Amino acid sequence: MRILVNISYQGSQFLGFQIQQQGRTVQQQFEKILKRMHRRHVRIHPSSRTDRGVHAYEQFFHFDTELNIEPKQWKYAMNRALPDDIYVNDVQHVDYQFHCRYDCVGKRYRYRVYQGSHRNPFECWLKTFIKEDFDYSKMNEAAKHFIGTHDFTGFCSQKTEVESKVRTLYQSE
Repeated sequence: MRILVNISYQGSQFLGFQIQQQGRTVQQQFEKILKRMHRRHVRIHPSSRTDRGVHAYEQFFHFDTELNIEPKQWKYAMNRALPDDIYVNDVQHVDYQFHCRYDCVGKRYRYRVYQGSHRNPFECWLKTFIKEDFDYSKMNEAAKHFIGTHDFTGFCSQKTEVESKVRTLYQSE
């Protein structure tokens, strides 16, 4: 049975999504829970990875299991075992042909900024502080240049498994 999981996390205390040699990751948290439940290692397959300190409102991963557990029970069991900075939003059964990474049809990134006369310690892990005023209309004008199909090879690691680095941006503001 293939299980699709929709999660949210506050990434400030994570080294990113993917397992690292040392340090706390989102993948590590879920694979630890699944290992306890299955009594063996169960690998999860994310739709994408995030870097250190990045948050996610909705990120998906799938895994295969022989356990016959209803989606709402998966959600309950995982949320009970997860730390406070990760939450399972939804769980569903999907077809074995489905692959979270290869069947993903889009991604949305949101970068948040706040302004003011001083830094706000309650916002510092969630938004970037910029003291200077800036012109939103000029920023939106510049953002339009990202819309379209572009080669992002310059932004990729040389070790990447991804064959095509060409992506299409439909919205940028």
